[in-house]
Amino acid sequence: MRQFILTILLALSSLNCAFAQVRYQETDDVSYRQERCKLDIYYPINVRRPFKTIVWFHGGGLTGGYKDIPADLRDKGVAVVAPNYRLYPQARNPQYTEDAAEAVAWVVKHIREYGGDPGMVYVSGHSVLTKAIWESLVLMQTA
Repeated sequence: MRQFILTILLALSSLNCAFAQVRYQETDDVSYRQERCKLDIYYPINVRRPFKTIVWFHGGGLTGGYKDIPADLRDKGVAVVAPNYRLYPQARNPQYTEDAAEAVAWVVKHIREYGGDPGMVYVSGHSVLTKAIWESLVLMQTA
């Protein structure tokens, strides 16, 4: 009976660890290029490393918007990086596309410093810029 109770207590203890609250840290306004090109990094600090990373581009039709970590992406056990990029009319294509590509390159180069895996970086967002980045990646792979 004593061994059974000990086994139950150990099982409950491991369940408690499995459902422990993931803690996060946020680093804001990291420069990756020039002018408006800064990014925020939201990353877990008490999960198994390396973890996946989502680079999230804000919407705004290339004329507005500001970097933001969406609530739906928080507390999921992954890092989220939210870059700003230059906007029209101060920038024109391909400048904002280059800014976005540079942000992704920065993340791939530096995410290991925060515990992430540079081989598990995913690009997403509300921005038309996300589509432009995917098209650029496809063209690079077919060249």
